[in-house]
Amino acid sequence: MCGIFGFSSRSGYINDKLPELRRALYKLYHRGPDSSGEYYDQNVFLGHRRLSIIDLSSNANQPLKSVNDNAFIIFNGEIYNYKELKNKLGALKTNSDTEVLLEGYLKFGPDFFKEIRGIYAFGIYDFRYEPKIILYRDLAGVKPLYYFRNDNSFIFASEIKAIREIAKDELTIDESILKSYLSLGYCIEPSTIYNEIKAVEPGEYIEVNVERNELNFRILSRYKLDEINKFSFEENVIKTKELLLQATQRNLVADVDVSIALSGGIDSSLIYAFANAKQKYKGISVKFNDVKYDETPTAKIYAETLSAPLDIIETSTEGNLELLNEILLHFDQPYSDTSAIPFYFLSKKAVINSKVLIGGDGGDEIQNGYPSFCWLPYVHKVANNSLFQKSFHLGVSILKPMLNADKSRKVQRVKELAKLRNNDDLICEWQSWLSVSNTLNHKSPFLYDTNIVKEVFKNSFNSILANDFRESMVKNYFYKRMLGDYLRKADMMSMIHGLEYRVPMLDEDLVSFSFSIPYNQKSNSKTGKLIFRDIHKEIFPKETSKAPKSGFEIPLDKWLTKSDFQFMESYILDPNGIVTKYIEKSYVHFLFESLGNEKNASTISRVSVYQRIIIFYSLQLWYFNK
Repeated sequence: MCGIFGFSSRSGYINDKLPELRRALYKLYHRGPDSSGEYYDQNVFLGHRRLSIIDLSSNANQPLKSVNDNAFIIFNGEIYNYKELKNKLGALKTNSDTEVLLEGYLKFGPDFFKEIRGIYAFGIYDFRYEPKIILYRDLAGVKPLYYFRNDNSFIFASEIKAIREIAKDELTIDESILKSYLSLGYCIEPSTIYNEIKAVEPGEYIEVNVERNELNFRILSRYKLDEINKFSFEENVIKTKELLLQATQRNLVADVDVSIALSGGIDSSLIYAFANAKQKYKGISVKFNDVKYDETPTAKIYAETLSAPLDIIETSTEGNLELLNEILLHFDQPYSDTSAIPFYFLSKKAVINSKVLIGGDGGDEIQNGYPSFCWLPYVHKVANNSLFQKSFHLGVSILKPMLNADKSRKVQRVKELAKLRNNDDLICEWQSWLSVSNTLNHKSPFLYDTNIVKEVFKNSFNSILANDFRESMVKNYFYKRMLGDYLRKADMMSMIHGLEYRVPMLDEDLVSFSFSIPYNQKSNSKTGKLIFRDIHKEIFPKETSKAPKSGFEIPLDKWLTKSDFQFMESYILDPNGIVTKYIEKSYVHFLFESLGNEKNASTISRVSVYQRIIIFYSLQLWYFNK
C-alpha cells in the first residue's frame, strides 16, 4: 500500500508550485514511510509515498516509467495475479506488480484492468499522443481515491488532506452531505463533505485531458447484483469454499511477512484456516481488558484446532480525548464510527509483527451476515401490506407495556420502520444512527428538512438498480455503508501506522459468485451467513460456528472521563461552530444528561447516546480544524 498524489495544470507553472506540491505529498508520509518519489514536467506533477511489499528493490520505486518511456504510473494497492499477467507482456525491468499494471494498460488498453485481481487505486500519465491522466479504482472500493478540478487544474490523491493542502481556499461545504452525515454518521460516496472533491467510484474509469483539463467518465466494470444462479445449497457451499481458498491464497502474495487478524468471528477464522492450508501463517489477536469485548479465548480454540501459530497482543482499552481527536481528524471529513478506535489499537500492535495484515472484512456484506438481512425483509412486507400493518400495530400496542426498556425501545423502532414503503427509505432509516423520525418532547432535533437525507441516500449510486427489496439491501450495504464507513475505517486506521490491510472476502471472483447465490440460501429469518457457517463447522468445533454476529468496539465510558464529556458538550455547543446550526441545543443537552441516566433508557440506548455524541463532536472537530 502506498500514498499517491497527482497534479496537472493547463497553464504549465509546475516549477513555481513545487514546494507546495511537495508539502501536499508529505501529507501522505504515513501511507508510505519506505521511500518517496516524484516526477514532473511542464504540466504534470506525480508524487508517491511507498510502502514496499512486492519487489522491495529501488527498481520498483515510483513514479514508475514505462519500458518505452511514454508513460508513468503511481499506484496504491496490490495486484495479486501479477505473475500470471506478466507472461503476456514480454521482458520487463522489475519484478513488481506496478509495472505489470502499467505495461498491460499500454499494450491492451483499459480492458486489461478487467483481468486484474487485487485492491488498487492508481493514476497513469500517458503521453503517447495527447497527454492524459487515467484514474481507476478496484470494484469494491477497498483503496480510496479522490479528485478535485477547477478551471485550470486537476488534483488527485489517496487522501483528502493532500488535496486540501493545495485547494483549501476553494473548498466549500456540501450541505446535503453534511445533513446526511448527521443521520448516517459517515459521508456517503462518491460525494465528500466538500462540494469540490469527489471520490472515484469503484470500477470507474476517468480520463483527464491535460491540455484542456477535460474529464471523461465511464463505468468500466461493476458487480452484477441480479444474476442469480440455480445451484443447490450444497453446490453453492462447495463452490464458495473453492473460491474462498483461492481468494485467501491470492492475498498471501508478498515479499514481506504476512499475518492474519483473528477475532472470534466466522469470517476471520475462515481466512485463518484457508491461509494455513498450505503453510503456516501467524494469527494476530488483540486482548482487551474488558472481558465483554475480548474474543481471544475463541481465537485460541481456532489456533489449537489448526495447530497454527497465534500471537495474543496485550493492549489496553484506555485512551483519552487527545487520542480520540487524533483518530477523528485523520479521516479528513466528519466520521463517527467508534469501531475505528479498536482498529487503531489493532493496527498499531500488528505492524510490529508484519507489514501486511489480512482481515475478514466484507464477509457480512456478501453472505448476509448482519441480523437485518434476516428480519428487515419481513418489516418491508408489513410496510407494503395494509392488512399486515393493522395486525402488526395492534400486536405492538398490546405487547409493548409488558416489555422492559430495552425491548420496548427496539419494538418502537421497528414500528417506525414498518411505516416506510420505499426500499431505500427503509434501509436508510435502519442504517441511520440518528433517525430522521427521532423526536424529543414531540419535537424534531433537526433544524432542517430531513427529506434531504433520504434523497442523498437514494441518489448515491442510483445507477445500480435493484429488482426487489432483498437485492436493494445487498446493494445498499455494499456500496454505501461498507464503502463509505467500514472500508474507509480499515484503510485509514491501518495506513496511519504504515500497515497494509488486505480483505480476501472482497476478492472479485468470490464477490461475483456470492452475489449470484439465492438470498434465502445465505440467510433465513433467524440466522445469517448460512453458507459460511456450513463451511466453518467442517473445520472448527460446531459451537464456534453458531456464534452470533458481534461488533468490534470499545465503550467510550470505559476510557473517557466525566470532565472529558463536560468539555465535549461545551465544544459541541460552541456558538462559533457548526453543530447548533443544524441540531437543536436541547437535544445535545438531552444526550449528555442521558449518560448513565437510567430514566432515559426507554427512549435511547447507551450505545446510541455515545454514538450520537461522537457524530456531533466529530463534525465540530472537523469544522474547527478544516
